Amino acid sequence: MHATKPSRTAIWVALWRGVARFEKPAIVSDSFADALVPMPYRPVLDVARALPRTSGAVLGVLDWASQGLSRHMALRTRAIDDAIEDAVRKGARQLVLLGAGLDARAWRMDALRTCTVFEVDHPSTQAYKRANAGGLTPTARRVAFVDVDFERQDVGTRLREAGHDRASPSIFVWEGVTMYLTREAIDATLAAVSRASPPGSTLAMTYHSGQHIAPLSLLVRAVREPFVSIFSPVEVAALLAPHGFSVTQDESDPEWRQRYCGAGTPFAVERLACAQKNDAASSA
Repeated sequence: MHATKPSRTAIWVALWRGVARFEKPAIVSDSFADALVPMPYRPVLDVARALPRTSGAVLGVLDWASQGLSRHMALRTRAIDDAIEDAVRKGARQLVLLGAGLDARAWRMDALRTCTVFEVDHPSTQAYKRANAGGLTPTARRVAFVDVDFERQDVGTRLREAGHDRASPSIFVWEGVTMYLTREAIDATLAAVSRASPPGSTLAMTYHSGQHIAPLSLLVRAVREPFVSIFSPVEVAALLAPHGFSVTQDESDPEWRQRYCGAGTPFAVERLACAQKNDAASSA
């Protein structure tokens, strides 16, 4: 990771979310990616915006050629959006984005108008994002930037310093991060999340289960952001349980594509586990 730039994978994710809004049907729409994606990638969004019909057609061809896998990022984003909206309806007023990257939910989601969004990420990505999001108007009630090195700093301490209320239910979103961390770092972060979560809080965590990741593994290794941790659904449930979280839903591309597109796909690229904080929970 470059000391003054966001991670390459964070850029790729934001770029794909920005382009995905031109697909038919549009599973997710993120126009704020235009401001957050840096050069030399930004012209891709400029071209897609100038030629929306052509871009939509290209995305359709990619979806067909990849047997649905090209929609993964949009599907993952939409599934997490739905989990956030559900948590807010149930009373959560704090959203904590663990490894926020170039995520634009604080700016694009109307459901967050009553919420404080805590953007937690590595200092280099955080510095770039603050500089480029400064002119954007958030829909969230408040946005707090919290720089953290997940391998070396305690997330809970940094959140408390930023004004996070441990007595108020929160939804923690850990999107596209766990595969890059050691199991020790993952466990330490989950312990911090548990300490910062009263009963009724929600955790939405993505993870790789090892299926269909060979090309992706080569790509992220080439940019020096290799996958480190792989889990099965059973392992994830066992990982969360000691920290007081019970998995309520664990889904991937087949379920998302059926829900949002009306047609399934046999491939599970990455999974999303949604878990609820129990009334009686340990904080390892």
